[in-house]
Formats: sequence, structure tokens, C-alpha cells
Amino acid sequence: MFCGRKASECTIEKWLLFLGTYNEAIGVPFTIQFNLGDNHIRNKKLMVPPKTKPYKCSDYVGEYGDRCTCSDCPAVCENLTPFPRLADNSCKIAAMDCSAAMSITAIGIIGFAVIIIIVFYYVLGKTSDTDSTMNDFKPTPIPMIQNSIGSVDQIASSIEDFLESMSYQFGIICARNPYIVLMFGLMVALFCSSGLLFVRFTTDPVELWSSPGSKAREEKAFFDNNFGPFYRVEQVIVYPKNQKFIKHPNVTNSIGNGYYGPAFNKEFLKEAFRLQLEISNLQGKVNGNVTVTLNDVCYKPMKSTTNAGTKCALMSIFNYFQNNLTLLDKEVEEEFDFYPKDYLNHIFDCVKNPFTMQSTLQLPCFADFGGPIQPYVVLGDFNSTNNYETSKGLVITYLLKNYNEDENNEYSKIWEKEFLRYLKEFYSPTMSISFMAERSIQDEIVRESKADAYTVLCSYVFMFIYVSITLGQFRFSGDNLLSLLIHSKFLLGFAGVLIVALSITSSIGVYAFYGIPASMIILEVQPFLVLAVGVDNIFLFVQTYQRLTPEQLTEPLEVRIAKISKEIIPSMILSSLSEVFCFSFGALSKMPAVKVFSLYAALALFFDFFLQITCFLSLFVIDLKREISGIPEIFCCIKIESEPPKAEGFLHKFFTKYYSKFLLKKFTRGLVIIVFLGWLGTSLAFVDRIKLGLDRKMAVPKDSYVFTHFENMDRFLSVGPPVYFVIKSNVDFSRPDMQNKICTGPGCQKDSLTNQISYAAAWPQNSYIANPGPRSDLFYEYIHDFLEDNPTEKCALGGHAAYSSAVKTTKSGRISASYFMSHHTVLKTSDDFIDAMATARKIADNITKMMNTDLDAHGTVEVFPYSVFYVFYENYEEIVLNAILQLISCVFGIFIVSTILMGLDPWSAMIMVVTITCIIMNLIGLMYFWNIDFNAISVVNLVMSVGISVEFCAHIIRAFSKSTKRTRLERAQESISIVGPSVFTGITMTKFGGICILAFAHSQIFQVYYFRMFFGIVIIGAAHGLIFLPVLLSFIGPPVNLRRLGRDENQLCYNSDIDNQYSKHFLQEKLNRNLMVSHLYS
Repeated sequence: MFCGRKASECTIEKWLLFLGTYNEAIGVPFTIQFNLGDNHIRNKKLMVPPKTKPYKCSDYVGEYGDRCTCSDCPAVCENLTPFPRLADNSCKIAAMDCSAAMSITAIGIIGFAVIIIIVFYYVLGKTSDTDSTMNDFKPTPIPMIQNSIGSVDQIASSIEDFLESMSYQFGIICARNPYIVLMFGLMVALFCSSGLLFVRFTTDPVELWSSPGSKAREEKAFFDNNFGPFYRVEQVIVYPKNQKFIKHPNVTNSIGNGYYGPAFNKEFLKEAFRLQLEISNLQGKVNGNVTVTLNDVCYKPMKSTTNAGTKCALMSIFNYFQNNLTLLDKEVEEEFDFYPKDYLNHIFDCVKNPFTMQSTLQLPCFADFGGPIQPYVVLGDFNSTNNYETSKGLVITYLLKNYNEDENNEYSKIWEKEFLRYLKEFYSPTMSISFMAERSIQDEIVRESKADAYTVLCSYVFMFIYVSITLGQFRFSGDNLLSLLIHSKFLLGFAGVLIVALSITSSIGVYAFYGIPASMIILEVQPFLVLAVGVDNIFLFVQTYQRLTPEQLTEPLEVRIAKISKEIIPSMILSSLSEVFCFSFGALSKMPAVKVFSLYAALALFFDFFLQITCFLSLFVIDLKREISGIPEIFCCIKIESEPPKAEGFLHKFFTKYYSKFLLKKFTRGLVIIVFLGWLGTSLAFVDRIKLGLDRKMAVPKDSYVFTHFENMDRFLSVGPPVYFVIKSNVDFSRPDMQNKICTGPGCQKDSLTNQISYAAAWPQNSYIANPGPRSDLFYEYIHDFLEDNPTEKCALGGHAAYSSAVKTTKSGRISASYFMSHHTVLKTSDDFIDAMATARKIADNITKMMNTDLDAHGTVEVFPYSVFYVFYENYEEIVLNAILQLISCVFGIFIVSTILMGLDPWSAMIMVVTITCIIMNLIGLMYFWNIDFNAISVVNLVMSVGISVEFCAHIIRAFSKSTKRTRLERAQESISIVGPSVFTGITMTKFGGICILAFAHSQIFQVYYFRMFFGIVIIGAAHGLIFLPVLLSFIGPPVNLRRLGRDENQLCYNSDIDNQYSKHFLQEKLNRNLMVSHLYS
């Protein structure tokens, strides 16, 4: 400031020349001629220079004296230890702190050990039930079997019998009273769905991604309440299409010519200047009659109780000319100059020292709003640090007022809308622009959501059509084409999918009654989950019925439905309850997005199960009655004679006769184990290489103007977002010792607040701090006058414009809070944002520790960093830890529920858990190979994938455990033959087609986090459920259930008699009813 140029270019000669030149603006009343060098004679008097020893800024003055600090003297920085990188001092394992990683490992080992102990205890008690002893098994009377089993097995038997008995009885009720059960289910669902009238969606990204009690949220609230929220930022980047350097007389030494960046081309500057003026004059309309101008909504630093402050804060190179276009043509010729001084001389005078009050053009550098314009804020894309001469573009930034209450920002949003409209229509043949407003991202998300709605709709329409077609059987009889519609299931499939959708609306409605807000991620992810579960259950019901033999089809419909319910509903209970418990654990997450999704998913799956066994089963019964009566779908008034469809469909035949036999060949089984173990090992090898974060470019489509601006920000911005080091205290800052802990310069503590920030700024590549904070001693003497004074030509250091918002005082005049502003370096990747926040917090912790030293009873001081992006990136500090705990708790919940509902069978539950774990680990491995970053969206998808994995595994494992075949190989073959077709058609193919459509989505988030991850879930889940799991069961599946085997073989005749008696009883009741009706009419 006192040299008129950058500190690195300042010499004693230049310093004295600047101070000795008449300049009333800086307090030099007349010209002073300083003589440098040896003795000098003036007016016949000998003038001898003083013997004072000059000191370098890096020298200590005197034996116990001080020296300049790093912020004032670069030579001091050279002797300091470089600021350490965050990674240098931290132990990390898979992006987690080592202590956290070791704790998680210990928890996992303990949990796994508990499971192993339970399984081994169970296995040791079943040693007599191995396949090797099955050859000696002989049927045993039921009472003898019951007497021979232990108490644990008796409890297991009771659980199985209870579930099957209840399911059988429920099937009877549903078959007898389908309309009553249907109406009951619909009434419950419609009542719950009525809560949609009160639903409230959360669109605030802070609410979605940051926990209310998090550190960053609390710090943001403190900053907003004390200093006001950060400004609304409207930004334009302008650069000439012709990127050639210009030739101009050298502005540094006035000798020869120099080459300067394309941004300094005068014609370009004039065109950009006119663009800025046109933007500043834009007007928006409220309700068509109220005009909103920039002056109405902009931030005005000079505004105070005594000053209207009509100038807006506008960060632009043109504010070096006080936004006066005519001054760009001003020139000054001085004696002995080879060239006249022009706009470029003035610009670089201001670049060297933004506080210059009078440049070579006799103009001030201060902006018209009273503050300095730092060159790194308005110039961009230069070749190296501070090499502003090579700038290739300009950055124009408008700062608008911001309020905590969003309704108070309505006028600002209206002006921003006009700002965006104008720039979208702007075109210039000579210069390019990119732009962005505060509202831009939210606007673009809404726009792309509407565009992607058609893609999502096509996806679900495809699944509707697929389910409707594949659910039925088609048999052409005679010459009547309508016979094809007798055994079809178009309407049933359509109704089944609608019932699944109704379960989603019911869950949203229930939470709406309780005032729990929903989010868009629920509408985007939850249907995928619930459809996967619901459609699978639909296929299980229908295909189980279609596999009935001709002998079974002769039984009464009630008996058939009861038997199907007895077989399917316990399996549905197993999968649904496991998933509900899984997501209930997910509701304990600290991440709001995961927590809300888990809450809604758990309830939606409960409703899905409830509506499947009430509404769908009732509709299935009604449809079967239509089919038995020979009535085609849609044409309900026609009856047609048709042949019954084949009991064994093509897919069932393929799985039974070809696929299962090939898969369970000795060579194939060995190859499958080798391939899947290699797959798992590869995934584990790359788990720790997945990137954290969510690239901001992902939030908008590639054809968006915001995407273009994000790319230009990476290119042109030379400084990152502001960072504020906030001091919370009740300490008396009038005390000299407290001032010394904050100030910079000689006499201040070496580790003072500003010295620590300056030290970090000296190594920006390590600290992510771009520049040191301001001198802090300006805050303490005459504090109130200083904060009220606006900077003028008489006093450039008036503090109102720069510091009035940085100090919060109490009624007694004491400082209760203040901040010191710096800037981060340019942050381009998620890793940059995460590391910048972590480093700033480390600096703040060191400052807090320093400031609380020797405070005695004078109170405490807390220093924390604040930047607008912290609240979005804080969760990445613990996201890996939280995700691992989340997944472990989900898997553990599935193990407990599966063990109980499969008849206290931890062996089967363990196999399910192992398979699900392999699916999750391979999905995480896919994230690395397919460039899917680890963030809250991917965590939600991982938690969801645990639930879907249950569908791929549970039904097959239960079919295996129910099988009474003599060997594991036979039981594995039977389970994949029975359940495999339903898993393939119900989950795999249904979701596969719908997911492929998402690849054409407009949104990058849909393409990456939904298409890629959903595609991976289906393919990996299907591969493990249909390939790996049957092979694993054939090797280490649980032993045959001897109690079930004995019961099945001993009760075969008994059950047949019971069913025959029930059939006879049913026919007799029907005959009696017919006789009664005929008697009445007679």
C-alpha cells in the first residue's frame, strides 16, 4: 500500500518516491525529495546520512527484538517448515481414520464370531442329519419323531407349523370371501394414502444432505444468525473468442513493448463493459406491475444508519474505473514518457495495489461501492500464480442480499430470473460467456426432473406391459381368438403393479400425517425397490398355481389357494420381514437422505406385504374364477370353451430339465466357485480406491448452461470460495494479550490467529488457503467509529465497507463474535472440497488451542471455519464409517430374522448373509470400475441393494430347506427348479428392461447413480441368486430337516385323506346349497 505496487516489486527508492510525491489523498501535503547514497551538499551545507543500521525484514531487531512475520516478509516463510498436507499427518484405511477402521474391524470380527459360534452349535447338534446318513433313514411315526427331537427343534417346529397353518387358513378365508378381503385391504390403503393431501417435500439441499445436529449445521446457524447468510451470487465469465495475446507498451518499466493476455484487448473490454452495464440495468416484474431492479436487491457495503449507500457490490475489473465506461478511453501524457499512459497502466496499477487512491491516470482503484477489488477475483485463466498479465478472461460477480427466511428472497429470485433470461438470449460474434445465478441449480434440477419424468414413465410402462404379458399363459382353442384371453393375466398383472404402487403412496401418506417430510430420492429409488419385491411375490403366487398338476386342479379352488398360501406366504414373510428389519436399522443413520429413505422403505415394504396377501390374493382368486368359468379378459359377457394350459411352462421346463442339471454338474460347480471367488477378490482389492463426493457437474445435464459455467469455473477462477475463521467468545478483546493473539506483525504472538492463517496461505497447495486474512489490529482502536466510517479519498481505511459485517457487538459494546475472511484455493474435485474443509478445521483447532492458553478465568474462546460448502461435505468425514455400520446392522438384522422365521435355522441364515455380503461387495467393486463416486445417493442404493438381495436369496434358500430330497445336490436342483423361474421373470427380467430405459435419461445423476447402480444390483443379484447360491447350497447347504422328512412321508396318506375329506365336504355343501335354492324356487 505504501509503495504503490506489489510488495515483491517494492524497493527503498520506490517506497520513498511514492511517499515523497505530493498526494493529498494519502496525506502527502507537498513533494519531498529524498537523497539516497553518500554525503550530499545542499545550500552549502553538508548532509550526512544517519548511521542507523538497516535491517532486513527477516532479521531480528536487537537481541530480544522481533522481526516481520511470514505475511509481511516472504523471506521469513522460506525458513519455516512447510505447512503439512492433511494426508501427511493422518492414518487412513479405505478413506477412514485408522482408529475408526480398527473399531469397525473389531466389531465385524466379534459379530462374525458370534454368528459362527451359533452356526457351529447348530451344526454339531445336527451331525446325525448329514447326507451320509440319509441312506439309512426310514420313515418314523410322527409321535416318535416328536419325542426324539430336542426343545430347540420343538420350538422351530412350532414356528414352522404356526406360519404354515396360519397361511393355510388365511388362504381359505381369502378364497371364500375375496371381495370382502379386497375391500378391507383397499380401504386401509386408501385411508393411509389420503395423507398425500398433507405431504411436504424437502427440496432444500441442506436438509437433505446434512444432519440437523451436525457440527457444520450448528456453525452455519451461528454464522447466519450473527453475520447474516452468505450473499446470493450471480456470476458471469466473459472471454474473447480470439485468444491471441495483444501487443502494448510495457506498463512495468515504460520501455519497449510487452505482450498481454486476450482479456486486456480494449475492444473486448468495451464490449464486456457494455454487457455488464446492460445487466446492471435489468428489471424484473412482480405480478406484472411492480418493478424490481438490481439496486433493490443488491448488497450495499456502504449502507449504514448515516449513509444511504446507493452503490451495489459488484466485483469486476471495470470497477477499477468506478463502472464508468468513458474512463476506459482516458489517457495521460507525462514529461519524459515515451508513450501515453492509458487504461492498461491504470489496470495494472490497481492489480499491483487495489488500495491505490491515485493511479498514473489520476484515478482511484477503489470500486464505486467503497471496497477494493482484488485481481484474483476478477481475472482468470492466467499462466501461473499472480501472473495476471496473461489473463484470458474476466469474471463479473454480482452480490445480492440474502435472508434466512426464503420468502424474503422472492424479489432477488425475480431479478435473477430476468438475469438468466437475458443472458440465455445474449449472443456476440466476438466473445463467449457463461453464467450462473443463485437459483440456477435448483431451476435446472426442476427442469431435468420434468424431462426425466418421461423416461421414468417409459421405464414403468415397460414393466407394466412385461408383467402383464409374462404373468399369463396363452392357449389357442378352436377358431376363436378370444380364447387367448382366458388364461392371460393382463388385468391381473396391471392390478398387481398398481397394488405395489399403492403401497408406496400408503407409506408416504402415513408419514405425511405425522409431518415427516419426503424427498425426491424416495420417489426415485423406492419404486424400484418395492416393485422388485412386489412383482417377485406376484410371480410366485401365479407360477406356483400354474405348476399344479392335473390331479391337483381337480381339487376345490379353496384347497388350491390354501395350499399355495401355505407354500408362498411364509416365504413372503421371511423376505418382507427381513427387509423391514434391514431398513428399520437404516432409519438409525445420521445421514438424513439415508434415514428418510429407510423409514419410508420399511413402511412401504410392510404395506406391500399386507396388500399382496389381501388385495392381490383376492384379485387372483377372482381372476381364477373367471378363468375357470371360461370368461376371457375384458370381454366379461362372453363364455368360451377352452383347453386348460400346460402345467409346465417353457421357463419351468428349461430350469428343471436343462439349466439346473448343467449348473450342478461337478465341473460347472467348481468353475462357478472359482469365478465368483475371483470376482469377490477383485472387488475387495479396489474398495479403498472409490472416490468420495458428488461432482457438482453431476447435478445438471450436459446441455445445461450451468454445466458450461462449471467447466469455465475450473478454467477461469483463480480463487476458491471464501472461508471465514469465526471467533466465538466472551473475552475482553481490549486486553493487549488477547490482541497479540490475533494480530500480525512485530510484537504479536508468532502463532497468533492471523499469523497461523498467513503461514497456511504461504503453502496454498497444502493448506487450500489462498491468501492471508486482513490485519486484525484495525478492529480494536476506535472500533465503533472505524466500523461506521466509509472509505473515502481522504481516508481509504474506513472500515464500514470491508469490516462492518465482520464484527458482532453486545449492547455494552464488547465484541461477542467476529470473523476473519480468507479464500480457499480453486477447488475442482470433491476431494479438494473435503480436504479444504478438513484442513481449515485443523487450522481452527490449533488457533482455538492457542487462544485459550493462559486465559485463566477470563472465559473461553472457540474458533471455527465456515464456508458455504462445508454443510454439504461434512458428511464425507464419516460417510464410510456410517455406511459400513449401516450395512453391517442391516445384514445382522437379516440374519436374526431369517434364523427365527426359517425355524431357528442359523445355518441357512448364514448362507443367506454370506451371499448378500458377496452381492454388496461386488456392487461396491462395480462402483470403482464404472466411475460411481461414494456419496449419500450411492449409500442409499447400497442399503436398498441389501433389501433386494434378500429377494434373490430368501425364496431359494427356503425352498432348499423345505426340500426332503436325500442329497444336497438334489435339494439344490429342486429349489432352483421351483423358485428359479419366478426369480428370473419376477425380479431379473422385470427390472432389467425398465433399468435399460434409464440409460437414456437426461440427468447425469439418473444415468450414473440410478441406471448404473440399479443395473449392477440386478445383474449381480441375479448372478448370485441363480448361479452362485444353488452351487453353494449344493456344497454346504443345511442338512435335510428330518422332522419335515418324516412328517411328509408319514403324513402323505393322512394329508391326502384330509384333503379328500375337505373336498367331499366342500362338494356336499355346494350340493346342499343348490338343493335349497331349487326348493325355494319350487
